[in-house]
Amino acid sequence: MFQDPFASLDPRMRVVDIVAEPLRIHRIGTKTERRTRALELLQSVGVDPATADRYPHEFSGGQRQRLGIARALVLSPRFIVCDEVTSALDVSVQAKILELLLQLREERNLTLLFITHNIGVVEYLSDETAVKGFVDHCIKEFGGLDVVYANAGISGGMVPLPEQTVAYWQEILAVNLIGPFLAIKAASPHMIKQGKGSIICTASVAGLRANAGGTPYSASKAGVISLVQTVANELYGTGVRVNAICPGYIATEMVKAIDEKVLNERIIPQIPIGRLGEPEEIARIVVFLAS
Repeated sequence: MFQDPFASLDPRMRVVDIVAEPLRIHRIGTKTERRTRALELLQSVGVDPATADRYPHEFSGGQRQRLGIARALVLSPRFIVCDEVTSALDVSVQAKILELLLQLREERNLTLLFITHNIGVVEYLSDETAVKGFVDHCIKEFGGLDVVYANAGISGGMVPLPEQTVAYWQEILAVNLIGPFLAIKAASPHMIKQGKGSIICTASVAGLRANAGGTPYSASKAGVISLVQTVANELYGTGVRVNAICPGYIATEMVKAIDEKVLNERIIPQIPIGRLGEPEEIARIVVFLAS
């Protein structure tokens, strides 16, 4: 697959013939069989088969890249090189193309080699690939997957709203919200297949009652709560349980980084038990939910 989807498509050929061309070159199937195969692939990459007899110039950039994907798949390869496949596309389209490629990778057991200078693409792919790889490794090593606990989180500190940047938000959301989503996405199919499992995510009381200055943290934890509620409803009846815990202030390095005066004079007096919670207390809740 190439960087410029338009340049990689013969402007004189109808798209159905472009997709089917590798089959013709390798003398695979009859003309009717090749057309049928091409139409099936157009459907699978999100291009309406009714447009199969149009020419490349009648499609948008994102649609042309989908045509390139269909052509790359027509010989049922196991390995595809993706050379700067999103760099010529609008930002809004890039994510859709990456999502399609990852979906096809799962459905067709493909290996994809991405060549890109876009760090955002690398991060998008690497994060999801790493989580899936970790889950797959656990299943291979231990023979199954019964419990997933998505606990990673960062606070980002207390930053006044006018000083918050998009990058600051994205960093916190990537860890606190996208992280649990990827864990659930990677683990849930295995748990559904085996008919049991427990998924646990750490949210926070900040997701229920926000604090001034911690806007992205509170938003991310509210997102985790909503994510868990939605997934729990979706997985109802599969045997997979999905829960979120909402700790208050716990004696971790994150909380200990708060100014001592603020901690002692403003935070601890608001805690009903008069002290910070201990990590072991949270661990016991997690073990209970996992059991």
